[in-house]
Order: sequence, then C-alpha cells, then structure tokens
Amino acid sequence: MLTSTTSLCRPQRDHRLEQEHPKLCADFDIQLQRNKVRLASLKPRHGCRSLIARIRVINLCYEKEVFVRITQDGWSTFSDVHATFKRCTPRHNADEFEAKITVEAAGSAHRLSTAEFAVCFRSADGTAYWDNNYNKNYTIT
Repeated sequence: MLTSTTSLCRPQRDHRLEQEHPKLCADFDIQLQRNKVRLASLKPRHGCRSLIARIRVINLCYEKEVFVRITQDGWSTFSDVHATFKRCTPRHNADEFEAKITVEAAGSAHRLSTAEFAVCFRSADGTAYWDNNYNKNYTIT
C-alpha cells in the first residue's frame, strides 16, 4: 500500500497518513462524484507544525461550508477546521478548498499519538456530505 509520509518541522518526528494517498486511489473520481466531497491530498506546511489538507467538493451550489473534523482523544472531543476556497476544477465540476490542520504533540493533556479526521461539505440547504475514508476515518500517526 502506498502511504503519504508527512514530516512536521524538524526535529519533530515524522507524521504519516496511514491510508493510501487519496488521489492515488483508482476510484478517486468515482468517490468524488458519489460522496460529493473527497480528501485530495495532505501535505506538510513548511516551517510550521501543521499539515495542509486539499479537499475537492462537487459544485452543487454556490455557498458551501467545508471543514475538517479532527480528534486526538478518540472522539471524546473534536474540533472543526474550516477550509477556504482555492480554485475551480472544471474537469470534475468541482471546487478545491484548503484547510490547515495543526497536530498537537503526543503527551499533551489527553492527546494520543494518533489523530483521526474526516472531511465535510455542508451545502446551503444544510445537507452534509462526508468523506470519512469508507467509515474508517483518516488517521495521522
């Protein structure tokens, strides 16, 4: 299985997306059309303790709320990281959004060494569409 290795600010330890890199999946376009939202990539942000998530959203409506829901304590608590619009991708009739995810160091109060997350697109009528890695959530170690 291909994995995306992401390193946060040296000398921090390497963080790794535990699933196959989303855009490398053969069914990326099919899942984007089916779920209306899909994680496209997760990359380190240079000089920071954060990751940049690129998210594709089918263009169902003009107004969209796109966010990453992340936990580091097994879903006892979570936070929503709102994404900002970056560009249109006409090939997919989709928009691309970007969210900056900060992963806290393990050992902080109630923080695990693994973070889990899913991405959400909420349309103007309130309908929520999720990409949660086939009901397994994305994990970063």
